[in-house]
Amino acid sequence: MKLPSFLILTTLGTLIWNIVLVSLGAALGDNWEMIAGILDSYSSVVVAILGVIFILGLLHFVKKRFFPKIKIIHLTQKNKPSCLFFYMKISYLLL
Repeated sequence: MKLPSFLILTTLGTLIWNIVLVSLGAALGDNWEMIAGILDSYSSVVVAILGVIFILGLLHFVKKRFFPKIKIIHLTQKNKPSCLFFYMKISYLLL
C-alpha cells in the first residue's frame, strides 16, 4: 500500500473510532462506570481467546518453519538410488 493512501485510510479509521467513543461517552454520561465494570469481565475472556489464538498461530508457524513436509519419492528403475542414499532417507523418516 502506498503511503498517501495508508495515511488517508488510517486517519479515516481513527476519526470514525474517536467519533464512536466520544458519542458513547456522551450518551452514557455518569453510567460509564457501571458499563465499564460489565465490560471488564468480558475483556478477560477476550484476552484469553486472543492468547489461545496467538499460541496456535505460533505453533503453526514453528511447525511450518522447522518441520517441513517430507517429499515422498516414487522409485522407478531410472531413478533408483544407491543403498546408502536409501538408508539415509529411511533413517531420516524414522527420526
